[in-house]
Amino acid sequence: NCMEQFVDAIAGMNNLHLIIITRRNERRIWFENYVREKGYRNIYFHDLILVDKIEETISCCNIGLVTAWYKKKLSYWLALDNKLFTYIMSEMPILGTAQPEYEKIIINHHVGQCVNPETPGSIEKAINELILNKSTYISNCKKAKYDLCWEKEEASLLSLYHQLIK
Repeated sequence: NCMEQFVDAIAGMNNLHLIIITRRNERRIWFENYVREKGYRNIYFHDLILVDKIEETISCCNIGLVTAWYKKKLSYWLALDNKLFTYIMSEMPILGTAQPEYEKIIINHHVGQCVNPETPGSIEKAINELILNKSTYISNCKKAKYDLCWEKEEASLLSLYHQLIK
């Protein structure tokens, strides 16, 4: 995971705040200490949110982050986080890592930017692009949420099941 690169990049940008929604565990404690030791003043932590409150809670946010970066674990490398779709359904532009499946959704639907977090300056550049063209990304999210909804997937799955049963 490359959350440190995202935290460092955002901490150095003016007029930006990062809210990390996470459970209380060893990783969170480590991150809270990391943020405190670095003296970051625009990074905050929030406890997990009930599923039915997620969209309401994140509605005040401008960008959704998908920070997984697992090149050595194929099942993670090719996975899609639920939050990616939550952001799209909430019409929120996305900044994700350049993992193959994230790129297929984010880039193909023009709902955000993907970065290689190991490339210096890539996160800041992508954030500036998302802020500059926020209305375009929101508009694209509005379109994408109708293509990437469960109802469409349900029809595809039912069709597949019917073919298997025959």
